[in-house]
Formats: sequence, structure tokens, C-alpha cells
Amino acid sequence: QPPPRLCPRATGPGVRARAHASAAARCMASPPSESEFAEALAGLLAAPDGAFVAQPGEPSTGSGAPGGGWLVVCERARDEGGGAALELAATNCIAGLFRRRLGLAALAEVRQDAGMADFAWRVFLRLFMAALRGDDGCSMEVRPPASEPLAAEAPASVELVLRFRLEAVVLMGRVQVPASVPAPSPTPEVDRYMQALRLFVASALRAARSSAAASSAGAAGAGARA
Repeated sequence: QPPPRLCPRATGPGVRARAHASAAARCMASPPSESEFAEALAGLLAAPDGAFVAQPGEPSTGSGAPGGGWLVVCERARDEGGGAALELAATNCIAGLFRRRLGLAALAEVRQDAGMADFAWRVFLRLFMAALRGDDGCSMEVRPPASEPLAAEAPASVELVLRFRLEAVVLMGRVQVPASVPAPSPTPEVDRYMQALRLFVASALRAARSSAAASSAGAAGAGARA
């Protein structure tokens, strides 16, 4: 019997062979299957609107793309051929709006580049969503591409750097998201407005998350009393 296939591109200090084997045990052979992909995506975006707000972490560079404070929205979509897809939109209210639609082929490339080509779609997409949400030890950062300076005022694209945690093993994927709507030319008035808008959006999101958490806690308490 051949030895188990290990997932490549593992990172992190002190990762041992046992950790590699543990991650490899999660790898599942998965031939390209549009129906499997569509079912997995529908299961993970089962909310009525099929959308959620992602949770970008702070960039390791300390500054990230211009302005920081990024907001990323993921929602269910259709590709040009009518197949299942998801759409990512990102903005920090200063650098412009960035948007990309990812179908089967695009996400297969992300899966391959992350060293997860053998993962079943339901496993990979669950980790992909966990990275967007910042759940289960997975995380996401928003960065300008390496070819563009961090100080660029209007980058042509941004990169979502996704980290997928499998116990002690961390795998990394990248998604480049091109500019969709450029930011207006900077003036003192526009800059003040954009900064105020960004603070307002951040406050609104915090309030929405607090309200959702309170509602969940209330529902759990009511269920326990029943």
C-alpha cells in the first residue's frame, strides 16, 4: 500500500511529520465536478440572501493597502455560463471598490495553488469560508499585490491572503481582486468625507454584529428554559 500523500506548501515553525500526516488524512480525492462544487457552495451559503460580511485581519506589514480598515462581502452568484459562483467585493471607502466573481475554474486554481488539490470541494470551501470569516483558526488579510507599493493611492487590484489551519499545519491561498470602481481624485473635502464614511460603516457593522450576538444568546436562553 503506498504511503499517504502529504499536502504541499505547509508553513509554520516546528511543524512535524505527525502534523503533516494529520493534515494529509483530511485530504480527499476529488475529481473536477461541477455538481459537487455547486452543492457544496449552496450548502455553505444557505442563507436566504446567500451573503455574509467577511472578517479581514490586520495586515502583517502593519499598514496594508491604503487606508486600512477593509470591508469584504462574500455573496452567492452565477458565472458567465450560469454556473455556481461566489462574488467577493472589498473596499476601505478610500482606495476604491474591488470586485471579483469566482466560479469553478477560478476556485479550482486557488485550491491548487494552496496545495489543496486533493481536498473535496465541501472540505476546501468550508475552509475558504472559515478564512473569510476568521473562524476555526483560519484568517484573511487584504493586501495590495507585491508589484504595487503599499503607499499607492489607487491600486489596480488587491490580494486576499487566506490562511487555512489544519491543526498544526497552515496552508495559504491568494485571491487577486481587481478594481471595479476607482476612488475619486483626492481633495481635502473628499478625504474628510471618505474617512467619516469609513468610521460610520465600521460602527454600523459593530452594532449589527452585537445585535446578532445578543439575538443568538437570547434564543439559546429561551431554548434552555423551554
